[in-house]
Amino acid sequence: MAKSLIFTFVLFLAAVAAKDALLQNEQSIRPSHPTSVPGRNCLAHLAEVQATKASTIFPKCEADGTYSARQLLENSVVQCVSKGGEEIIRGTGIQACECHRLRHEAREKGKRGIVGHFTPSCDDTTGRYSPRQFHGSTGFSWCVDQEGNQIGEKIRGRPAGC
Repeated sequence: MAKSLIFTFVLFLAAVAAKDALLQNEQSIRPSHPTSVPGRNCLAHLAEVQATKASTIFPKCEADGTYSARQLLENSVVQCVSKGGEEIIRGTGIQACECHRLRHEAREKGKRGIVGHFTPSCDDTTGRYSPRQFHGSTGFSWCVDQEGNQIGEKIRGRPAGC
C-alpha cells in the first residue's frame, strides 16, 4: 500500500513539473529520437523526458495533452506532427504546420473509407496554405491567404489568378 501511494505521488509530481515547464517554456521543442507512439500523451512524454533527463529537447504540448503541430528540433529543423506526435513532414524552411496537420487528418479519413471531405493543399516548403484550394467532391475552388482564410468567392472550376 505504501509503495503504491509513493508511486502515485511521484507520478503526480512529474505531471505538475511537466505542466509548470510547459507554461514557463513557450519555446519548448520535441526530441529528435523516435517518440511517435499512437495515442501517446504529450504531457506524459514531457514529464518522462524531464524526469529521465534523456534529452535537452522537450516536446511542445497543448493543454489537452496533444502535441502542438509545430515542433522545433535541433539546428533549426522544424517537424510538423499529428496530435498524437506522428511526424508528418520535417524541414528547415517550415514556418507553419496547421495546413499539413489538417491535410494529414483528411488523408487519414480517406484511408478509413470516409469520402466527401476537404483535403487542403499546402506549400511543402513553408507549410503555409497553397493560394488555390479545391474541393474535389463538390467541384468548388477558391483562393486563400497563407493562413488558409478564404479570399473572394468559391466558384465551380478554377478561379482565375489566386
